[in-house]
Amino acid sequence: MKSSNRAVRILGAATLVAVSSSAAMANGWNHHRHYPWFGNVADRLPTFLTEVPDNTAIDTFSPGNLWVGSGIPATNMILRENPWAHIELAIKAMYRQGDDIPPTLVDSDGIIHVEVPAGHQVADPAHNVPSTATNRAAWNFTYSYNVGLDGNPLDLDDYDAWLIVDTAPSTDTDYLVLRLARIAATPPSAPGEPDPSGFGWKLGASTPIGDDEGTAQVTQNSQNYAFGYNPAYALADFPPGQFDVVMRIARKHGPILNQLHVIFDVVAP
Repeated sequence: MKSSNRAVRILGAATLVAVSSSAAMANGWNHHRHYPWFGNVADRLPTFLTEVPDNTAIDTFSPGNLWVGSGIPATNMILRENPWAHIELAIKAMYRQGDDIPPTLVDSDGIIHVEVPAGHQVADPAHNVPSTATNRAAWNFTYSYNVGLDGNPLDLDDYDAWLIVDTAPSTDTDYLVLRLARIAATPPSAPGEPDPSGFGWKLGASTPIGDDEGTAQVTQNSQNYAFGYNPAYALADFPPGQFDVVMRIARKHGPILNQLHVIFDVVAP
């Protein structure tokens, strides 16, 4: 586990703060946007901004990068850690194929917001986006579930995990509830790339996210709102809106041990 002496700025429940420091802590839950399963001690764990995750979440074959992809930096993650359960959840926004997008603010309910660009991916040297892709949103969200802190002997098979993705581009929410599951592993897409974790995300009998990358204790992926979450939104060229993403993990048939809720505000460039 990384050092526990991170600089932390505590934000009160009535605070609206632009994020400028390397780390901050947000407590509380927006009850108007509250997913009904949530509401326990995991909500009160500290949340850190613009952090590097635990070493176990970093690709040992590509130092400084996450397991997922071919060079996604392990930087600027919004991170919530439960040190007693040895679990770390992390997420960030990125220009697709480009730079990280740091958090924007923590709202009065303690939820972290990230402003991301509307429209499709465009070549943008200023943000290291190499090319235009009209069939992809300009931004991705990249997540990491890690149960390997402090030498934890358990692996992801010992936990229940959910990825809860808002599909309504408005201040209302319409959640797609995906559940982590063992799936048939596929080989790496290229020599030297990370091995698949052996886990994906199921919705009933379907598998919307076919294969994360990582290890038996870490599962990661980078998702785009062109990937079927709301086809009408994609056909409209990814206009301004607002999407919630919630990460949640528990011991098998046990209590919630960690959860992380972030709102992505899609704004005109």
